[in-house]
Amino acid sequence: MVQAAKLATLGELSAGINHELNQPLTVLRNYAENALRFQQQQQHQQLSSNLQEILKLSSKISKMIAKFKIFSRKSSGQSQVLSSSSAINAALSILANRIVANNIKIEFSGQDEQWVKVDPIHLEQVLINLLNNAIDALEQQPQPRLGISQFQQDDWQCIAIWDNGPELGEEQLQRIFEPFYTTKKQGLGLGMAISKRLIESFGGEITVSNKADLEPEFVIRLPQAQSPE
Repeated sequence: MVQAAKLATLGELSAGINHELNQPLTVLRNYAENALRFQQQQQHQQLSSNLQEILKLSSKISKMIAKFKIFSRKSSGQSQVLSSSSAINAALSILANRIVANNIKIEFSGQDEQWVKVDPIHLEQVLINLLNNAIDALEQQPQPRLGISQFQQDDWQCIAIWDNGPELGEEQLQRIFEPFYTTKKQGLGLGMAISKRLIESFGGEITVSNKADLEPEFVIRLPQAQSPE
């Protein structure tokens, strides 16, 4: 079910993935066509310059594909100590196209780095679920904002994700982590239930509430881990 939910998320992001790859591929083709023309005209310096740009774009495309390939693979099931910032950055990288397309302002606050012991792929999946849902909620907002905060609370390392979309109703707050509960027209309603199960498997917890200004906020709490250094 974890793997199915992960692939379903990639399905939702497919349009953005297509756009993200098409742009550099179009530029790549233009450089290749120019390179052929420069070769015919024996303009070796321009030809060399175009080939360098082709190499750069090829590397960029390879990195784009790699981040989706890593996310789609099955987890090893092994926990390791890592900086939660690395998982946040990986999730934002996957969702970058949706964030830009919806003109969403990302706001960071709190600690720059904190250490947790988790399965990296699974934590990334939870963050993508939360961020993706926030982006959905912000689609009709005139000035969309999405906040990510990292802070320490007793022995917990915490990650809070909030948005300035519509507040969550009482039923949503009570049932949002139930399997098959969803308010979306499309979707199985498994993303949040699986996210809760994954966080609990790390010995953590995930909660949801409306902030004082009625902005929905999810808080992930994970046991503090020692830096590997």
